[in-house]
Order: sequence, then C-alpha cells, then structure tokens
Amino acid sequence: MFALEWEYLTGRYVARAYNEGQSGIEAEWPPHPDRVFQALVAACGSLGKPLAEAKALQKLETLDPPEIYAPDVERPEAQTVFVPANDKTVDVPGCHKRIARTFPSVLLPQGIGASSGDYACPFCALVWRSEDLDEEDRRALKTLCNAVTNIGHSQSFVRMWVAVEAPVPNFIPLADGKRGTPLRVPRSGRFDTLCRAYAGGGAEWRRPPVGYYQTYTRREEPERDLPRGVFDSNMIVLRRTG
Repeated sequence: MFALEWEYLTGRYVARAYNEGQSGIEAEWPPHPDRVFQALVAACGSLGKPLAEAKALQKLETLDPPEIYAPDVERPEAQTVFVPANDKTVDVPGCHKRIARTFPSVLLPQGIGASSGDYACPFCALVWRSEDLDEEDRRALKTLCNAVTNIGHSQSFVRMWVAVEAPVPNFIPLADGKRGTPLRVPRSGRFDTLCRAYAGGGAEWRRPPVGYYQTYTRREEPERDLPRGVFDSNMIVLRRTG
C-alpha cells in the first residue's frame, strides 16, 4: 500500500467542477484523482520531463483507481469578481475592460493535520492498495511531489509527499456499472495525452481533454464510542412557551 498526500496551505481549495463548464459556480469536491495526476504531470514537465519520473507516472496510470480521503467541507457560494480583459488593442493603464469571473472554492476544516504530523493544515490523500511500484518509482514520485505547487487553481497552494501510512479512505471506487458519484481518474495513456495536448500550442489546446470517469461511493465514518450520561438517548426536550 502507498498513498499520495497533500496539504492545502491556505486552507482553501479553488477548483471549478469540470461538468459545470467555464461559467459554472459549483466547486469540485472531493478533488478528482485525475486533477491530482495532472498536477504531477505538470511538475514532471517543469523538471524537463526526466525519464524516471515519466516512467513512474506511466506506471501509476495503469493501477486501479485509488481510494480517496477527503474531509467534509461546506461549499460556499462562488463570488463574482471583475478582472481586466486581455485586450491587446488598449495600452493605456486603467482603460482595460473588466469581465465577470467566478472562482468556486471550498473552505477546508481547520485543525485537521496530515499523517506526517508536521503541519495542522487540512489535507487529502489518494490511497492505492497495490504494491506494483518499486523503490525507483517511489523515489521518482517523491521528486515529483516536491515539485508540485498547486492542485486545482493556481491559488490552491499545496505541499505534497508520498506516504506509507494513510488515513482511512472515505470515498471508495465501485465496480463498473454500479451507481455512484462519477469522478475523473487517470487511465493507461493519460500521461501521453496530456503531454500532446500541452505541446499542441495555442490557448485552445492547453485545456486538457476530459479523462475517464469512475463511480465512487461515500463511506460513512463509524460511530464513535462517546461517553453517555444518565439520560435516555431518545429523550425529548420540551420548551415552555407560556
């Protein structure tokens, strides 16, 4: 078993739900495994696409879809802001047109630290039960994790690492054909597809094509054994109104 864990250093995850399009206001949660994989591919490119790191990603994409740990969050309503448009015909400062943009995000719970224990930033994890990665692949993934700066929007700063122990996942992949929540996951060939999309040139080519979807189910946390008082658990409290 191995896991990829990451902390959101600002306590907020900024990412638009993929099926919402460019104007949607719904935030993505939990983070889709393919979005994490894209961040690793981008890190590989920033390092010059070294052979060992590329090989590790090509092996990672062939594994079964990972289980996910992600804390419960609230999805606040996306705020609309007005940003300067990229109008190349106007060079006078302050004369650029402003267009409306939304940045859907989720605020993560504070005080939930990672398994490493170094920080108290909210964190997530992808967990693989497979042992198909050798030590060389794990070292390559550690190098990539050190090069990842954000997952999702550039505002979503992260610190990422490879973990041997991981929290109990609460999102579990389902067998094909079963109903659940569809999440994008990497499959065999995804690394090459993303590299070709980036190398195509032009803004319209830089948005990666949609990946494969895998259905997940939410695993409920087991009920904790809390201290009990002398009152019955089915007690009904009445309030005097007059």
